[in-house]
Amino acid sequence: MEYQYHQLKNGIKIIHKEEQSAVAHCGLMVNTGSRDENEQESGMAHFIEHLIFKGTKKRKAYHVLSRIENVGGDLNAFTTKEETCIYASFLQPYYEVSLELFADVA
Repeated sequence: MEYQYHQLKNGIKIIHKEEQSAVAHCGLMVNTGSRDENEQESGMAHFIEHLIFKGTKKRKAYHVLSRIENVGGDLNAFTTKEETCIYASFLQPYYEVSLELFADVA
């Protein structure tokens, strides 16, 4: 497997792998999870993960999910002890719509 690696000036690392497929995927991994919570913050990482779908400055909650579903995509997230992940799968011809939504949510 051949990956391309880039690091932006702000420190964000991008790993890219081109596939010949009708479906594309993207994800954002944040290096924080439940291990970073103290006793009073227990469950906070998971709570914040769910807030991702409650809307943005540009979109209400309904518009977040309907936007990607309208182009055959899916947006989801999960939290582990080590990380929080937001990920999307979408039909390749709609990558611009999907990535714009993903960037807004992330």
